[in-house]
Amino acid sequence: MKKTIIVTAYIDRLSTIKGLHNFDSCIAADGGYLNANKIGLAPDVIIGDFDSSQLPKKSNAEILALPMEKDFTDTEAALDLAIKRGSEHVVIIGGLGRRFDHTLANLGILAKYYKKLSHLAFMDGYNYVYMLSPGSYRLQKKIYGTEYKYLGVSSYSDYCKNLSIKGCKYPLEDYTLPKVTSLGASNEIISYDAEISFSKGEIIITHSND
Repeated sequence: MKKTIIVTAYIDRLSTIKGLHNFDSCIAADGGYLNANKIGLAPDVIIGDFDSSQLPKKSNAEILALPMEKDFTDTEAALDLAIKRGSEHVVIIGGLGRRFDHTLANLGILAKYYKKLSHLAFMDGYNYVYMLSPGSYRLQKKIYGTEYKYLGVSSYSDYCKNLSIKGCKYPLEDYTLPKVTSLGASNEIISYDAEISFSKGEIIITHSND
């Protein structure tokens, strides 16, 4: 399975991010190449319109320049490239803070692409976010070297049916979780992992720290 890490231009608490060296390739979206260098990653590809940075003067990476006026973000372009080049597991560093319109756009990207991959997540120094389709899953408390205190479970669909959560401070059994509720926020995995299952809908999982 080919694993790719995508590094974006804006990342909260960059210095706390670790455990990301066991990937097959690294793609930097626009100024993300500067952040990649800061955490010891060497991008194989740099793609973007370079509105948030200048083209690197010296780099061994493949550089793909995009027009500034386009119908997609640099982050989506990087993800689309990763998929076209055979990636099945993608973690995108950044994309969860600063401009809220970009955060919302990235949730849309997550929903659009996650079924095309074995795993797709957004990560920064506070959060690790991904989506699940109906089924049964085991959720780890520790991900890529970071232990997360909180677990958030939110319905991306209007309703999520037959939701059960085990191994958490606040368990649920066969619950119908609506989209418009805060009930799923600030749960906690008690031990090393938790179990979650549901029969209908789509769920956003957020592992987070203060």
